[in-house]
Amino acid sequence: MSMLHGQSSVDPRTVDTHPGVLQVTENDYLLSLCARHLGEPFLDFRLAEMVLQSITWAKKQFKWRVFSFCLMPDHLHIACRLANVAPQVGRAAKRIRKESVILDQIAKFKSSTTTGSWNLGITGRLFDHSECEPMLKIGQSLEEIVEFVLNNPVRRELVRDWQSWPHSKRLES
Repeated sequence: MSMLHGQSSVDPRTVDTHPGVLQVTENDYLLSLCARHLGEPFLDFRLAEMVLQSITWAKKQFKWRVFSFCLMPDHLHIACRLANVAPQVGRAAKRIRKESVILDQIAKFKSSTTTGSWNLGITGRLFDHSECEPMLKIGQSLEEIVEFVLNNPVRRELVRDWQSWPHSKRLES
Protein backbone atom coordinates (compact mmCIF):
# COMPACT_ATOMS: atom_id res chain seq x y z
CA MET A 1 0.00 0.00 0.00
CA SER A 2 1.38 3.36 -1.00
CA MET A 3 1.85 6.26 1.38
CA LEU A 4 -0.02 8.39 -1.13
CA HIS A 5 -3.76 8.11 -1.53
CA GLY A 6 -6.21 8.72 -4.34
CA GLN A 7 -6.21 8.18 -8.05
CA SER A 8 -4.23 10.29 -10.43
CA SER A 9 -5.35 11.48 -13.83
CA VAL A 10 -1.66 11.92 -14.69
CA ASP A 11 0.44 9.13 -16.17
CA PRO A 12 2.11 7.74 -13.00
CA ARG A 13 5.55 7.68 -14.64
CA THR A 14 5.66 11.24 -15.95
CA VAL A 15 4.81 14.75 -14.92
CA ASP A 16 4.72 17.96 -16.91
CA THR A 17 7.40 20.42 -15.82
CA HIS A 18 8.59 23.80 -17.14
CA PRO A 19 10.73 22.83 -20.13
CA GLY A 20 9.44 19.30 -20.77
CA VAL A 21 8.51 16.06 -19.11
CA LEU A 22 10.46 14.68 -16.17
CA GLN A 23 10.27 10.91 -16.00
CA VAL A 24 10.17 9.01 -12.71
CA THR A 25 13.15 6.66 -12.90
CA GLU A 26 14.23 3.53 -11.10
CA ASN A 27 16.64 5.70 -9.07
CA ASP A 28 13.91 7.97 -7.65
CA TYR A 29 13.02 7.38 -4.00
CA LEU A 30 10.88 8.75 -1.22
CA LEU A 31 13.02 8.67 1.91
CA SER A 32 11.30 8.83 5.29
CA LEU A 33 13.43 9.02 8.42
CA CYS A 34 11.89 9.04 11.89
CA ALA A 35 13.55 10.62 14.90
CA ARG A 36 14.72 8.19 17.57
CA HIS A 37 13.93 10.53 20.40
CA LEU A 38 10.43 10.69 21.76
CA GLY A 39 8.67 13.95 21.21
CA GLU A 40 9.53 16.47 18.54
CA PRO A 41 13.30 17.07 18.49
CA PHE A 42 13.27 19.04 15.24
CA LEU A 43 11.35 21.89 16.85
CA ASP A 44 14.80 22.87 18.13
CA PHE A 45 15.80 25.40 15.45
CA ARG A 46 19.53 24.63 15.75
CA LEU A 47 18.94 20.91 15.26
CA ALA A 48 16.55 21.53 12.36
CA GLU A 49 19.10 23.77 10.62
CA MET A 50 21.83 21.17 11.09
CA VAL A 51 19.62 18.46 9.51
CA LEU A 52 18.81 20.75 6.58
CA GLN A 53 22.53 21.44 6.09
CA SER A 54 23.05 17.68 6.02
CA ILE A 55 20.67 17.45 3.05
CA THR A 56 22.95 19.88 1.20
CA TRP A 57 25.94 17.76 2.24
CA ALA A 58 24.25 14.57 0.93
CA LYS A 59 23.40 16.28 -2.37
CA LYS A 60 27.08 17.04 -2.88
CA GLN A 61 28.53 13.89 -1.35
CA PHE A 62 26.27 11.37 -3.12
CA LYS A 63 25.13 13.54 -6.05
CA TRP A 64 21.49 13.25 -4.97
CA ARG A 65 19.01 15.23 -7.03
CA VAL A 66 16.60 16.45 -4.37
CA PHE A 67 13.16 17.39 -5.69
CA SER A 68 11.67 18.35 -2.32
CA PHE A 69 12.06 17.82 1.39
CA CYS A 70 10.08 18.45 4.53
CA LEU A 71 11.48 18.32 8.05
CA MET A 72 8.61 17.77 10.44
CA PRO A 73 8.93 17.99 14.25
CA ASP A 74 9.56 14.23 14.47
CA HIS A 75 10.57 13.01 10.98
CA LEU A 76 12.07 13.93 7.63
CA HIS A 77 10.83 13.25 4.08
CA ILE A 78 13.07 13.64 1.04
CA ALA A 79 11.93 13.05 -2.56
CA CYS A 80 15.11 12.49 -4.52
CA ARG A 81 16.94 10.78 -7.35
CA LEU A 82 19.89 8.83 -6.06
CA ALA A 83 23.02 8.74 -8.19
CA ASN A 84 25.88 6.26 -8.23
CA VAL A 85 23.65 3.22 -7.92
CA ALA A 86 23.93 0.17 -10.13
CA PRO A 87 21.09 -0.24 -12.63
CA GLN A 88 18.41 -2.71 -11.61
CA VAL A 89 18.41 -5.10 -14.53
CA GLY A 90 17.71 -8.78 -14.42
CA ARG A 91 20.58 -10.14 -12.40
CA ALA A 92 20.20 -10.54 -8.66
CA ALA A 93 23.78 -9.38 -8.00
CA LYS A 94 23.10 -5.95 -9.51
CA ARG A 95 19.85 -5.65 -7.56
CA ILE A 96 21.61 -6.53 -4.33
CA ARG A 97 24.43 -4.07 -5.09
CA LYS A 98 21.93 -1.28 -5.82
CA GLU A 99 20.06 -1.89 -2.57
CA SER A 100 23.36 -2.03 -0.70
CA VAL A 101 24.51 1.31 -2.16
CA ILE A 102 21.19 2.98 -1.32
CA LEU A 103 21.21 1.68 2.25
CA ASP A 104 24.85 2.75 2.62
CA GLN A 105 24.07 6.30 1.46
CA ILE A 106 21.14 6.57 3.87
CA ALA A 107 23.28 5.17 6.71
CA LYS A 108 26.00 7.75 6.00
CA PHE A 109 23.42 10.55 5.93
CA LYS A 110 22.00 9.38 9.26
CA SER A 111 25.50 9.04 10.73
CA SER A 112 26.46 12.54 9.61
CA THR A 113 23.34 14.09 11.14
CA THR A 114 23.79 12.10 14.33
CA THR A 115 27.38 13.30 14.69
CA GLY A 116 26.23 16.88 14.17
CA SER A 117 23.45 16.48 16.73
CA TRP A 118 25.94 15.46 19.41
CA ASN A 119 27.39 18.99 19.24
CA LEU A 120 23.90 20.20 20.19
CA GLY A 121 23.54 17.94 23.22
CA ILE A 122 21.67 15.02 21.67
CA THR A 123 22.88 11.64 22.88
CA GLY A 124 22.73 8.44 20.90
CA ARG A 125 21.37 8.12 17.39
CA LEU A 126 19.32 10.95 15.95
CA PHE A 127 17.26 8.85 13.54
CA ASP A 128 15.72 5.48 14.18
CA HIS A 129 13.35 3.94 11.69
CA SER A 130 13.75 4.82 8.02
CA GLU A 131 12.04 3.81 4.80
CA CYS A 132 13.27 4.07 1.25
CA GLU A 133 10.35 3.58 -1.11
CA PRO A 134 10.98 3.48 -4.88
CA MET A 135 8.81 6.07 -6.61
CA LEU A 136 7.97 3.63 -9.40
CA LYS A 137 6.46 1.32 -6.76
CA ILE A 138 4.38 4.19 -5.34
CA GLY A 139 2.73 4.56 -8.74
CA GLN A 140 2.21 8.32 -8.57
CA SER A 141 3.66 11.08 -10.71
CA LEU A 142 6.78 12.87 -9.54
CA GLU A 143 4.77 16.05 -9.03
CA GLU A 144 2.27 14.20 -6.80
CA ILE A 145 5.09 12.78 -4.68
CA VAL A 146 6.73 16.20 -4.40
CA GLU A 147 3.40 17.70 -3.33
CA PHE A 148 2.90 14.86 -0.82
CA VAL A 149 6.24 15.71 0.78
CA LEU A 150 5.66 19.47 0.78
CA ASN A 151 2.13 19.26 2.18
CA ASN A 152 3.00 17.10 5.17
CA PRO A 153 2.66 20.02 7.64
CA VAL A 154 -0.68 20.96 6.07
CA ARG A 155 -2.04 17.44 6.57
CA ARG A 156 -0.88 17.58 10.21
CA GLU A 157 -2.66 20.95 10.52
CA LEU A 158 0.51 22.79 11.53
CA VAL A 159 0.10 25.40 8.76
CA ARG A 160 -2.50 26.32 6.14
CA ASP A 161 -0.12 26.13 3.15
CA TRP A 162 3.23 24.40 2.80
CA GLN A 163 5.09 27.63 1.99
CA SER A 164 4.40 28.77 5.57
CA TRP A 165 6.36 25.83 7.02
CA PRO A 166 10.00 26.89 7.51
CA HIS A 167 11.42 23.45 6.67
CA SER A 168 9.56 22.49 3.48
CA LYS A 169 11.23 23.22 0.20
CA ARG A 170 10.95 22.39 -3.49
CA LEU A 171 14.45 22.28 -4.93
CA GLU A 172 14.10 20.83 -8.42
CA SER A 173 11.26 20.00 -10.74
